[in-house]
Amino acid sequence: MITIIPGCLPKRIAGCARSRSKNELLRATGATTMNRNKFNISGEVTYILSGYIPYTDEQITRANQTDIPAMLRSIGHKVKREGANWRWASGHDSLMIKGCEWYRNSTQTGGGGVVNFCKQYLDMDFKQAMEFLLHGEHGQSFPTVAPAEKEPERHFELPKANRDMRRVFAYLTKERCINPDIVSAFVRAHKIYEDLEYHNVVFVGHDEAGAARFACKRGTNSYAQTAFRRDVSGSDKRYGFNHIGTSGQLYVFEAPIDMLSHISMHKENWQQSSYIALGGVSDRALTHFLGQHPDTRNVCLCLDNDTAGCDATLRIGRMLERQGYEVGMDVSHCKDWNQELVEAHRAQSPQQVQIPAPKHTNAPAFSMKMI
Repeated sequence: MITIIPGCLPKRIAGCARSRSKNELLRATGATTMNRNKFNISGEVTYILSGYIPYTDEQITRANQTDIPAMLRSIGHKVKREGANWRWASGHDSLMIKGCEWYRNSTQTGGGGVVNFCKQYLDMDFKQAMEFLLHGEHGQSFPTVAPAEKEPERHFELPKANRDMRRVFAYLTKERCINPDIVSAFVRAHKIYEDLEYHNVVFVGHDEAGAARFACKRGTNSYAQTAFRRDVSGSDKRYGFNHIGTSGQLYVFEAPIDMLSHISMHKENWQQSSYIALGGVSDRALTHFLGQHPDTRNVCLCLDNDTAGCDATLRIGRMLERQGYEVGMDVSHCKDWNQELVEAHRAQSPQQVQIPAPKHTNAPAFSMKMI
């Protein structure tokens, strides 16, 4: 039984409280998003509704269609274009935005509308968010996004390859200090090449039949203020940049360059193990890989040594333990594995580089082994 205690509700709502369903009444009052107290008494659920908020469904829909990048810029935040999406550069940098839609990679959460975005990330309650997004129905409101039409399926096509890869090879081996033999091995496997138009390095992911299904580009201009990174349009994120070995051991990284850096630091018999770059902190590529390679028994998480990387290590590690895998972790001394490799090369001549044993920091609170 649902009992509504009207309190200070307007008579037009209070008078019909018992004749309307709970959802109808809550929707009419805005109580689904306002502060309420809930009590369980002998199986009866009682809602005490206070502070009636007279917003219509049309107003809530309009608020939830606010263009988030325009809204953030209007209040002094920085957003950065990445392909068809935007990244909140001055807030949570793992949070991707497209119009009125949002998704945070580090926590695998998103959606819920622009009102919930304001509540979660701008520290507003429902009433404050509505007044902010609608400007109290006075003045100029934020731009809104038209209802999304179903996007046509994007065709995946690899960028055209350059006739040679001198720039990419120099970038990876000289600037990124990755071992030339490691780079050559991935080039021979058609997993690394140089594109024709901009001379970016292209990292390729293949499906089980050997067909290219994913590619990401990384700029090689050493003098650019910001590094260029972008997935090729139509890429299937289930197929990350990887190497498949036979030992049943898998090493997991965020980015291809970190994966190649770690291999360069631990070259002995590296081909026997498997490696995968997730392209961030989503576990989508990892989950697909494990489903396609049931012989994998041990997983070592080698994600970045920052907040997003440590949070993802905790989340993914717990998931894998529940699935019965032996889980370990290897944490860089620095922010990521390439930074550690580059600093080691700067400290010593390339002929004398000796990589120290990993120093493990920010260990997550669960029972993973330290590799």
